[in-house]
Amino acid sequence: MSANREPDTRYRSRITVTPDGMEAFTELSGDTNPIHMDRESARDFGHPEQMAYAGLLLAEVSRIIGVRIPGPGAVCVSYRFDFTAPVYVGESVLFETCVTQRSEAAGVVLLAFTARRERDLVTAMRGSATVKLPRARPRADELDPDA
Repeated sequence: MSANREPDTRYRSRITVTPDGMEAFTELSGDTNPIHMDRESARDFGHPEQMAYAGLLLAEVSRIIGVRIPGPGAVCVSYRFDFTAPVYVGESVLFETCVTQRSEAAGVVLLAFTARRERDLVTAMRGSATVKLPRARPRADELDPDA
């Protein structure tokens, strides 16, 4: 059994929402909602700054699942997330991921995620994912070089 698949295993990471990341996500998704486009438009809708795409936070979830917990070969089969506070462009977000359950019979782990704004530690997103464990061991060239 891999240690990064056992209950109570935790992983922490940090992302910063950048203008370049926002531009890339706009291009990828086609989402041109004004609250994501610029500060002035966001203010027109009652937000003090340009709001980050929720998809950028979910992209970090995808990276964690595919690279860290459980890692290469893992496939997310379901997830549920609540977005509880806005994140604005320029802000950093702290993620904590925890393996809460493992089923050998089903070949899955249940992960819990919490994402907090670094500036005030307010929870911006929380949720869970069910992840199918890989059957084969990853090749050395598939492993995260930062591990």
